[in-house]
Amino acid sequence: MNIDIHTLALVLSLSFLLQVIALFAQYRFAKTYSGPGWWTSGSMAIAFGFVFNYLRDHPDFGPAAIISSNALFVIGLCLHYVGVLRFLQHRGRLSWLIAFCACITLIAAYFTFINENIALRRVNLSFAQTMVSWLIARAFFLNKNNSVKFTAYFLALVYLAHGGFFMVKGLNSLGGNIGTLFTPTLIQVATYLTVLVTSTLWTFGFILMSNQRLNAETREAKENAELIFNTSPDAIVITRLEDGSMVDVNEGFTLMTGFKRNEVLGKTTLDLKIWKTSEHRDAFINKLETSGFCENLEAVFQRKDGSQLIGLLSAKKFQMQGVPHLLGVIRDITERKEVEEALKESENRFRSVMEEIPNVAVQGYDLNGTVLFWNRASENLYGYTEHEALGNNLLDLIIPQDMWEIVKQGIRLMKETGEPIPAGELSLKRKDGTSVPVFSCHALLVPVGRQPELFCLDIDLTERKRLEELLHQQATTDELTGITNRRRFIELAESGIKRAIRLQRPLSIALIDMDDFKKINDGYGHSTGDQALLAFTEICLKNIREIDVLARFGGDEFVLLLPEITENQAFDVVERIRRALGAKLIDLGGKKVQLTISSGISSLDGPNDNLDSLLERADQALYRAKESGRNRVMAQLSIPL
Repeated sequence: MNIDIHTLALVLSLSFLLQVIALFAQYRFAKTYSGPGWWTSGSMAIAFGFVFNYLRDHPDFGPAAIISSNALFVIGLCLHYVGVLRFLQHRGRLSWLIAFCACITLIAAYFTFINENIALRRVNLSFAQTMVSWLIARAFFLNKNNSVKFTAYFLALVYLAHGGFFMVKGLNSLGGNIGTLFTPTLIQVATYLTVLVTSTLWTFGFILMSNQRLNAETREAKENAELIFNTSPDAIVITRLEDGSMVDVNEGFTLMTGFKRNEVLGKTTLDLKIWKTSEHRDAFINKLETSGFCENLEAVFQRKDGSQLIGLLSAKKFQMQGVPHLLGVIRDITERKEVEEALKESENRFRSVMEEIPNVAVQGYDLNGTVLFWNRASENLYGYTEHEALGNNLLDLIIPQDMWEIVKQGIRLMKETGEPIPAGELSLKRKDGTSVPVFSCHALLVPVGRQPELFCLDIDLTERKRLEELLHQQATTDELTGITNRRRFIELAESGIKRAIRLQRPLSIALIDMDDFKKINDGYGHSTGDQALLAFTEICLKNIREIDVLARFGGDEFVLLLPEITENQAFDVVERIRRALGAKLIDLGGKKVQLTISSGISSLDGPNDNLDSLLERADQALYRAKESGRNRVMAQLSIPL
């Protein structure tokens, strides 16, 4: 019986067209897999390869049709191979496949256009198909997906047989007379029949394998969903949307509510009186009607024993077996709400205490410096009301501009390390722009579920500073005259002498003694003597510089510290004071008198000089002045009282 090769070719072309349609439908059904798309493209390439067979005898297009059909047959199988790798979740490199297809095409072109040899061209195509078919079979044999294990082995055998046939065909082509493509030889008929059978089988296998994987994943997803449904600690309930009857509940629901599963199936939430208040149920229904779902609605529910629980309810509509249903999830937050209320109450107590602490300004900030808390003492200290302070940044309120970078750095370190800014004395600013000294300490609080907060406690140091200054003044000034006392003078003089020696600058000291001061005390009384001392102090201060220091050394003895003054210049200073005293009569107890003084001056004399030697030399000069009535430094003038 003669078999028409053209008829077989036509049947094979139609068969591949049907396979392409079937694979494309599978690709549309399972788009999540990349394999079916590659298989569809591969079968389409092979189908076009058979179409080009009809043009092989055309005088103009014959050679090109031969090259095209050879290339498309190999490309089609390579696309099948890529699809298998992708389906089995392997990443194969495509570059060598592209090079392989190009090489096979070039060999076919060589034996068509340059050295026409049908036998070698057929050997080239047969061995190429064998190689790719066996690569596909190998990929299936190495498959580790148990859900498609047997189908993968079936397809491996199909491709193994397909490649084996073309191996035999290639060896046969090396044997001699092979005839033309449409010569009805046994090998040609077997080729068409083999391709028809194997292509049908692998198309069937591809579709079966895809569906097996889909079914396995669907089954796995269902098992996972059931596992999540049954093991979730939250209460999960499925109700029929039409009548609100419960279809299924999980163990979390029975544990949370106390109702057993057989007690709730077929009943509604109204039947079980699960809703504590109708307001919460109405709010839930309104949410479903307006948006189709509900998320984290806080509501109060009632257990079987009548006790209450607070839950977060989330629900969404879905289709189950074509019937609208509702999936609801309730998370028990009763304990969390109790903890939140306890924390809120504790925080309120804390803030109340902070609010009422007298004389301690308490402020709360976030880690960006924004004011969150501002007690009454802060209002009194800084002048900003709570309304004015809240929401503003501490840099804009109470931090002087020259401290901004320091405070920013402290906040930055606190964010990184969690350590608060160290306590210490600061000079901050009030609303009116004035400065206020405070002792500031800090505490970093981390409320549950909220960002950390920094609490600052500021104590006003204004009064303490005033007392310190007063005590300092009392300790360093003469009680009667208000000028520097002996102890403070010694501190200033020693410091001034060290500076003068270091800078190699002059410095002088003048000891001044009021003449006949004992007669004033004895004749007019000590109060009159005090007036004389005050009068002398006033005149003396008017005739010295701001940098000069006048101190009372004791009784009627005074001392002048004269920085940057030589011995001769010191003489001029004392002479100016003497003349000022001589030009003015002092009223002492109703009698006008003239005060006179005696003085001794000494100046620095080398780097080894010190205060003791200066005072000793000045005292000797003062003694000589009193004894002789005059010396080169100062002439004593004495007017009898």
